[in-house]
Amino acid sequence: MPNAQWEFVVFESDELNAFALPGGKVGVYTGLLNLAESNDELAAVMGHEIAHVSSRHSGERYSSQIIAAGLSATADEVMKAKKVEDQKRQIAMAVFGGVAQGPMLKFSRDHETEADIIGVRFAAGAGYDPRAAITFWQRMQKANEGRAEPWILLSTYPSNETRIRQLQEIAPPSMSRSMRPHEIAI
Repeated sequence: MPNAQWEFVVFESDELNAFALPGGKVGVYTGLLNLAESNDELAAVMGHEIAHVSSRHSGERYSSQIIAAGLSATADEVMKAKKVEDQKRQIAMAVFGGVAQGPMLKFSRDHETEADIIGVRFAAGAGYDPRAAITFWQRMQKANEGRAEPWILLSTYPSNETRIRQLQEIAPPSMSRSMRPHEIAI
């Protein structure tokens, strides 16, 4: 992304999260920074967020939301034209909205998986140990023990178990990209 104006901002909060916005804006909470035990783990997290931006996930999500909204509006207009009662039309629209969310949530989970894969490659290409993504997510899983994980079908993220398993598959092949030319203190 040659025209991206990358900006990384740290927010003071115990929240275990980071996020990315279009154009190269990345935010990370101190809670997540404190969870990372090495530069390699932090590189995996930052690589993941950079991957969201470089893969243009927010634009893809926006496009799919526009399509879903268009289909919803069309369905509503068809029911109005067929003189479907307001109450029945509202129920149908609520069901349509619920059904439409399924693919959207899976789409978000797919984006998370793609960002994990690309992020590991980015971190390895920058000289960091890509296996650190695994230890980071194992720590994240432990930090979230006891908290109710959203029912997987309604989650926008893959489960921690799924994420760790996928990282275990992709991190070792990325090792050849990891040169470890430098060490930077966090």
